[in-house]
Amino acid sequence: MIRARLVLACVLAAGAAAPAAADTPGEGACAAFSVPGRAIEHPFELPGGQRALVRDPYGGLIFRNRLFVSFVVRTVDKAQREQVIDHVEWMLDGDPAPLARNRGGRYALLVPSTRFPAGQHQLTAHVVLRDGQALDEAIDVNATDCQPVTFFADIAVSRGRRAAATLSVGSGGPPMRRVTFTALRGVRAAAPAALRGRAIGTLSFFDGTSVRQAAGLTLRLPRRAAGGSVVVLRRGALRVTLHPGRRRLLDVNGLPDGTTGVRVRLAPGIVAPRRGCPVRADLVATVLGGRGSGAAAVRSGVRC
Repeated sequence: MIRARLVLACVLAAGAAAPAAADTPGEGACAAFSVPGRAIEHPFELPGGQRALVRDPYGGLIFRNRLFVSFVVRTVDKAQREQVIDHVEWMLDGDPAPLARNRGGRYALLVPSTRFPAGQHQLTAHVVLRDGQALDEAIDVNATDCQPVTFFADIAVSRGRRAAATLSVGSGGPPMRRVTFTALRGVRAAAPAALRGRAIGTLSFFDGTSVRQAAGLTLRLPRRAAGGSVVVLRRGALRVTLHPGRRRLLDVNGLPDGTTGVRVRLAPGIVAPRRGCPVRADLVATVLGGRGSGAAAVRSGVRC
């Protein structure tokens, strides 16, 4: 079975952290790239010295376009939590009302993301113990209406060297000037001799906040690819460069003004593993924007 996963990454440029304001993507504060953070576990101590934590799977940043958000209080093991903690009540900025009708059960919070207004907030877990004592653990969260940078790598890794690949990056709103695809493991770029002088795929653009797509531009392998990097598309300032044999797979430079989504479809064998299953491939898409947009790196992977 092939499994695809989207792994979250980091904003590379200073000042490009996700904003609090509910701006239109690509305007105001949303002109900077936003990416989800890594999960954070906030430890605290219960009476008697037992250790517990509040798990924030969003790294302090909630995108309000997701359906639900969930936070949970955990201990070293579930049995200990049952013995020590009766239940957890949740408050947003000191008020339990916005988080009413919680679907998370005794220890977790599960509510629609829109319960968190755009902006900076303090989320408090009011932990009620079995013996009647209670304590509060507060964490900081930021909610935004901006949309995150996304990267999806769809590679038919089960076909080994004959795998076809589709690499899609959406900016979430800010325009992109450059996209670089890099393999952390599992796949490499290639320029098969049988495909020299032939089309090896397409480059297309789409709205980076939805699925609308425009017609693609043909990527063509030169007849003479004598080693090293090869340009497979050149149109005005736009250039796509393939790097056979390297972890740095593909560069897309000189993107047209206003580009918010890039999709590269590649013929079998251009970006592929060296063998069939089992394979675990991890890739990173690095996007560079215009002035004020910053840069971001997002990781994705497939395995079989």
